[in-house]
Amino acid sequence: MGEALIQRIVFRGQALTDNFLVITNHPETYEFLQVPLARDLLSIKGPLVGLYTALSASRTEYLILVGCDMPFINTTMLAYQLSILEHEPFDIAIPKHADGFEPLHSVYRRDICLDQVETALEEGERSLIGWLKKVRVWEIPESSLRSFEPDLKAFTNLNTPQDFQIAEKYEQSRLMAGPNG
Repeated sequence: MGEALIQRIVFRGQALTDNFLVITNHPETYEFLQVPLARDLLSIKGPLVGLYTALSASRTEYLILVGCDMPFINTTMLAYQLSILEHEPFDIAIPKHADGFEPLHSVYRRDICLDQVETALEEGERSLIGWLKKVRVWEIPESSLRSFEPDLKAFTNLNTPQDFQIAEKYEQSRLMAGPNG
């Protein structure tokens, strides 16, 4: 892939919005991205703190949240998720497939979700899924997801060197196949 993984994600995300923010507790490491950086607002651990920080820092009505280890984010799918919240009375548009929800490839209505995430954190919740019962959720079923992403590659996250090697091979084969491959 030839670039830092997070650089690839920022590049793809900027196709959707100019309001970009990276949540990191080591901003000095990511200054090269030349996008706003924010540290977690709370010292407690857990992925919900990252969402809370992103919602708190956002100044837009909607927040598109993607994982920094997901190289194949699908901007067409994210644009669809955003349009759901713009036209329907829901607070989050979240993909759901056989392995469960994908909160790191989702769109959140900022104000309502911020209030509910804050309440969930106060109640001891730390997961990105556990608080969803507090908001109106538009679950995007696997059948719909596959119309955007037949192999569901958008939800691939890289946790090991082997995951990274597999993703590089996939990307090389995709590039070699061309736009119709």
